Amino acid sequence: LGAFFISIIGNATILFPFPYIGVAFILGGLRNEVTMNFVFNPWLVGAVAGIGAMLGEMTGYFIGYGGGKLIDQNQTSSFKRFIDMHPRVTPVVVWFLAATPIPDDILVVPLGAARYSWWKVALSQLVGKTMFLMVIAWSGRFGLDFIGSILGNTNPLSIVSRIIEITSVLLVIVAIYTLVSIDWNSMVKSETSRT
Repeated sequence: LGAFFISIIGNATILFPFPYIGVAFILGGLRNEVTMNFVFNPWLVGAVAGIGAMLGEMTGYFIGYGGGKLIDQNQTSSFKRFIDMHPRVTPVVVWFLAATPIPDDILVVPLGAARYSWWKVALSQLVGKTMFLMVIAWSGRFGLDFIGSILGNTNPLSIVSRIIEITSVLLVIVAIYTLVSIDWNSMVKSETSRT
């Protein structure tokens, strides 16, 4: 239940990283201190966290959907035409961003502004986030004890969280720069001139 809510919060925070990945990692490898048995099933942690992450990402979609009027209509219509020209690629790109630590807000918010189908975004997000967080939870199952043995008595959560935060901030900066520097009008014009 904690992984679910942390994942919602972690993905609802647009452009401000929140270390929800570290929670899935730790829950996947968490042991009972008395019996030394694993407390949580990594498949279940990944599935529950994936559902929460998808719900959190959809807040970005609906912010884009509602705030689309604030974005330059020329830019939005060019983005929409680009999506319409590549209908099979868009869900794959959404899935890819969801299945990696790359911030997907750079695409999810503009998809909302362009009025792209919400269920296609939600389904791609659900599959991608669930796969990603299952891998993270299984990594915790196999890696948390190892990290703990290397660090000794240090809390591995603090180290993992800091690495995730720094990486997330850098990825957000690169993603924002990339999104802002794309000239959607010229991409659509070059695409239409080829057809």
